[in-house]
Amino acid sequence: GAMKITGNGKIAQYGYSYGFDVKAGKEYGMSFAYMTSENLGLKKGCGSALVMVNFGNKKKQIDPKLTKTFRMNPTRGEWKHIQFKVTAPAGAEYGEMVIRFIGVPASEYAIVDNLRWAPLAGDKNFFNQYSLP
Repeated sequence: GAMKITGNGKIAQYGYSYGFDVKAGKEYGMSFAYMTSENLGLKKGCGSALVMVNFGNKKKQIDPKLTKTFRMNPTRGEWKHIQFKVTAPAGAEYGEMVIRFIGVPASEYAIVDNLRWAPLAGDKNFFNQYSLP
């Protein structure tokens, strides 16, 4: 089902993460539906939401220089869909998708649903191959 992430007022809040094995040079697609509260990302003091895709070695040690960041645009209570693709960089054996809030107060939130990821190949560019827990 859907997951609600409510702000806690901290500079960096990690609301959700999911890790998976990757192969360097391979493309991966990620997607989900989401809705933000009325003011999240729009009014001063209401913070913003990001999706970060981190990469690391097989011991799951993340290299911050390899992180790809995507903004979750404000939706003011409307459901939207986001999808993006990334290529695992050289040396990467582990990937991780993280939803991160930056300075989001307890009055603001995001709801996410239908999280998916898939390795992309040829004409089988399915964004819904694997459902994330």
